[in-house]
Formats: sequence, C-alpha cells, structure tokens
Amino acid sequence: MVKRLIFAISIALVVVGGLWFLLFMGGAASFFDFFDKLFNNELFKSERAYSVNVNVYEVKGGANSGMSFEKELGDTPGLEDALKHYFVEYNNVLGSLSGDTNELSSLYERHSRSKGADFLILERQIHTRKQAAIDLRFAVCDVGLQLTSVSFGAEDFVEIRVLECFAAVFDGIGDKLSSYAGVEHFFVFDKRSGQWLINRHESNSALSLYITDELDKLIQADGHSIGTIDALTINDYAAQLKTVLERDVYFIEPESEIVGEDENDALNQNRHYRFPYERDMAVQYAGRFTHRERVRRNHEFKEFPRNGTNFTSQCINSGGIPAEQQWTPEADTWVNAAKFYEYITSADSHIAARLCSYTEGEAGDIVQFIDGGGGAIHSALIVDTVYGNTTLNIEYLITANSEELSKFPLSALGFDIMRIIKIDGFYWNQG
Repeated sequence: MVKRLIFAISIALVVVGGLWFLLFMGGAASFFDFFDKLFNNELFKSERAYSVNVNVYEVKGGANSGMSFEKELGDTPGLEDALKHYFVEYNNVLGSLSGDTNELSSLYERHSRSKGADFLILERQIHTRKQAAIDLRFAVCDVGLQLTSVSFGAEDFVEIRVLECFAAVFDGIGDKLSSYAGVEHFFVFDKRSGQWLINRHESNSALSLYITDELDKLIQADGHSIGTIDALTINDYAAQLKTVLERDVYFIEPESEIVGEDENDALNQNRHYRFPYERDMAVQYAGRFTHRERVRRNHEFKEFPRNGTNFTSQCINSGGIPAEQQWTPEADTWVNAAKFYEYITSADSHIAARLCSYTEGEAGDIVQFIDGGGGAIHSALIVDTVYGNTTLNIEYLITANSEELSKFPLSALGFDIMRIIKIDGFYWNQG
C-alpha cells in the first residue's frame, strides 16, 4: 500500500513537473492561458523561429575595382567574417521582425559609441514595419558589399568603409523586388578583446542621418557635443530619444476642403488652363536613374549629398511639369524638401499641387518625411501601390535618392511622420 502511494505521488510530481515545463516553455501565464494558447495554435510560436536566409556577397568592379576583401583583409583573419556577420545578424532581426537582438548585440564592444543609435534605428524600422498594412517580413535577401577604403591603426584598430546594396521580396508584396544601393557604412573594428568587435559604426542612409541629427539636437540642448561625451552618455541620450520616437506612424492630412478649380482661378488670375501630369513618364524616369547595385545619376543635373528632393523634382519635370523662374535645378525650391513643398503648394507656383490624404496617393505623387519639429527632411516618388485586406489598407512603394531606393515599401524605412503631395498638373500663363 505504501509503495503504491509513493508510486502515485511520484507519477503526480512527474505530471505536475511536466505541465510546469510546458507552461514555462510555452510562455503562458497560467494553466488556463496554456490551454487557450494550445487551442488557438499559439503555443511555442516564436518570432525568431521565422527563418531568414541572408546572402552577403562582394560587389566587384566600378570605381573601386582595384580593391577586394581578399586583397585588403586577407592578412587579418576573422575581419571579413566579422564585417559580414553584422549584415547577416542585422537582416536576420529585420527580416523576421523578431526584436531578438542578442546575437547582434554581441558583435559590438561593451562601450561602443554607436550601439545605442544603431539599435534605435533598428527598433524604429521594426516598429513601423509592424504597423504596415501588409507583411513586411522577408525570407531571403541579398546584401552586396563593395570595399571603398581600409585603414589599419595601432592596437588592432581597423577603419573600413563599404558601400551596401540590398534586395529582397517582402512577404506582403508578391513578386515585386525591392532594393536599395549606395548606402555607405563606416566601421571601426577593435580586436583588443581577442575578437573583432564594432567600436564605431555610421551610415548615410536617410533614416540614419535623421536619427543622428535628432540625437545631436538632444545633446546640444544640454550644452554638449557628440565628440566630447563618452559612450555611456551617448547611449543614455539614445535611450531618451527612443522615448520621444515611440509613436505611431502619422500622415499629415489636409486641414480643410480642397479649393475648387474656379476658386483657385479667382485667386490666381494668370491660371487659365490646367495641363495634365504624365505620371507614367515620371515613374519611368525614376526607374531609369536608379540601379539595384550602384548609384546611377542623370549627369545633366548637379548631384547633392542629400539628393532626394533634387531627384523627385527631376521625376515630375520628366512627367511634363515645366521648370519655371522660381523652380529650376539651381534653386532651393528644386533641391530642398521644405522649400520645395512651400513653393509648389503656393499661389506663386504654376504647378497644380496640394497636400492630400493618405488614401489619395498614387504613382507619380510625392511623399515627404517630416522631423519632430515639423520640417520636411526628405522626398521620394511613389511608383506603385499595394493593397492589404481592404482598399483602405494601403502600402506605397517608393523610389528615391539619396540611397538608391527602388520600389521599396514606404513603411519599411522607419520614418514615422509623413505627408503626401498630390501632383495634378500645371497651369500655363495666358499673357
């Protein structure tokens, strides 16, 4: 009898222990929660379980055809692997939208000056992608790297510059390939700990520049500069900025009814006939002057380090919108995002353009990205539209400079405040 009792108690303990283990592994808060997750097929579902295959390859040729990983990094074992490992892990997190950054975090020095800002940029991208109307995960991506400079310093420090290109098919977009090119990365790798770790990292992507500018504003507001404070303090400021940027995606909507054509003519006596805008021509131009692996520019126009608005002006100009006295390739209204919007929506312009609601956008229209102070900082051209479950669930595909974005999901970029500018055509002076 005693043996049976001991056996029964042992079986009960094994069952309870097993259930506790299942409860723990399934992430359930209680047995009721466990069975609820079980019946709803949510048990053991892990965000990290989404598999992403990241192919990192070397881009050869072009202006830096004399440089190669083997030639420049071959005598430093593990350095090429460390460089590629960063892009593999970054895109593993971004492709799965998992937020599991443990492996990526291990690639940085403990007191890296760049880690806080880098992770803030990554979190912004994940945040906006999760809010999108379509699934912005990707199962496979290609990342091409072109070496542009290598400098070996004392104490196992190496400075490396690479140009990155990227291509993937997002799950919610079908068979449309999205890509970008021309993103420059600057790394400082340090091997004092016995392995190559990231001491510093900078990028010239539009989002990286935006986050860096906002970080600088916070630091300067306290009377400091980013070059005079230590890594821990920089990361503290990045944490402060994170709380500021934890907001949902917001599109600025028109404040009032659109002014009718008759009323517009009454305000602008020189406007008599509106000519159509050739949207297809603008989209074709955008495709002609972007490339999957490298920067491609129309050399008839001056190029700028932040070339987004210059590029969108070229696009709508190729769509039949003529340059005019106050809107030419040499003017701020052509190349500066804020000045561009201010001019083309004003009564002085002969361009028929207006701020429109999010659902009104179409190929050939322009999207602008806005900073926390309300100023426009970047422009891109809408080239396609993808719908979610209903027609109101819209995702726009954009093409842009300064990084060479091509048919890239708008929500994938990480910007949270935007506006869409409708281009309706242009008015011609009649005397």
